[in-house]
Amino acid sequence: MKRMTLISLVSVLLVLFGGSALAASSCTAKAYEAGGDIVVELAWTAHTDGSFTDYAIPANILTMIRGKRAHLGITDPGGTAPTTLYDITIDDALGADIFGGALGDRSATATEQTTPLVNGISRTRLVYTSLTLTISNNSVNAATGIIVIIFSD
Repeated sequence: MKRMTLISLVSVLLVLFGGSALAASSCTAKAYEAGGDIVVELAWTAHTDGSFTDYAIPANILTMIRGKRAHLGITDPGGTAPTTLYDITIDDALGADIFGGALGDRSATATEQTTPLVNGISRTRLVYTSLTLTISNNSVNAATGIIVIIFSD
């Protein structure tokens, strides 16, 4: 009887607290002025299962970049590198990726940079709405990385 009670108790605890073993993804954002441009740095960490919960760029940063143009994106895999060819999008309120897919297929080992693509052409991209960071196609537990976006007038 004690054995059955112990098994029941362990089962209940696993159901109640089993999800807590999955660490949440996170992102830390900061922005600063450099030479007249606004630099936004996004340091991210994936869930322990490799997934990433969409991250809304904070309002104070949106205030700094609204009306400016994204003209360069730099990605750097962290100490726990993500899956090779992982993808990043930064979507506006209408769901359009402000880099037009140019932040897709990122390297797991090298720092890379790119310009936004507008209809397949390298151009700057005006920011006028909210922005949401999405990271996909990563399966590395707690992978990390940094995304730097430079905005100018």
